Amino acid sequence: MPARTFRLKYNNLRNIDYISCVTHANDVPGLHRASPEPREETLARLAHSINRMRRIVTRPPAGGVVISALGRHVDLAKIVACEAVSDLSLVATPVTVSDVAAALRLDRSTVSRLMGECETDGLVHRVRLNTDARRVGLELTADGQAVIAESMHERGRFLGFVTQGFNEPDLENFVALLERFADSVTTGLDQWLTHQATCTPAVYETSTESKASRTTE
Repeated sequence: MPARTFRLKYNNLRNIDYISCVTHANDVPGLHRASPEPREETLARLAHSINRMRRIVTRPPAGGVVISALGRHVDLAKIVACEAVSDLSLVATPVTVSDVAAALRLDRSTVSRLMGECETDGLVHRVRLNTDARRVGLELTADGQAVIAESMHERGRFLGFVTQGFNEPDLENFVALLERFADSVTTGLDQWLTHQATCTPAVYETSTESKASRTTE
């Protein structure tokens, strides 16, 4: 089935009258639908909501958190890096730059620079591994732990503020569904990337043939 374009009107958005969402849901393995159009419209709404959230998460208005224990502002990227080190240390030690890069799904070089900035700020320190002196592990400092504790507290206050309109049953149901969705995204991402990789050659060949035809015209 070819891709279908659904134009959805959002009456509650002042500046966006229509958004166009092209879906290829039929290409997803294991997806069965009795009525395609309502589901694809719902998926388009989901994609739109995720995009709205992504803009806020990746480019928050404040860009970070003022950590009173340190008396200064800490960038969001450094907070996320410290949280990754903390979470990974609960599973296994020592934590390496490669471990953090895998957890955050970022390039190792990017994470290496970020952890270097965290070290300069006194949030982490590097330790030589006993098993291999050539390898270096990461550990949080007291300041790094303070950053995590205070940012989690501020995050809780913010989420409490923005969910004031939810009653307790609605909030419980929302959190349960969000956890389920997060688990599905986490476990399904690699499968989806593998599926996309199998489609890429055909798309590339079509694109190449199109360019070649335009060149000869």
